[in-house]
Amino acid sequence: MIGLFIIFMGVGILLCILGAIMYKYKKIEMLSLYDVRKKYDREGLAKAAGTDLITMGILTCIVTIVFIIVPGINIFIFGIVFTFIITFYSIKATKELKKYEIQ
Repeated sequence: MIGLFIIFMGVGILLCILGAIMYKYKKIEMLSLYDVRKKYDREGLAKAAGTDLITMGILTCIVTIVFIIVPGINIFIFGIVFTFIITFYSIKATKELKKYEIQ
């Protein structure tokens, strides 16, 4: 069971690293909905998407630590919380993509 939580902690750390790379180096090409035919505000989009990735990673690490420390919490509840965090911030980042599109 602890191995599963180590994997989730690794996912959280990976999300933080990817968010920091996107935020610092403006690598918006890493986004799944990035379209090379359109122009984007690189600075704003990198900041928004990078911040969302970092937040996802930090929340994933926090939730993982809480579930490791507190005994007796069902793994099913952990899965629901993890899925909610990832889904919420993924949808938020997708909606923000349109805001930074330059016409």
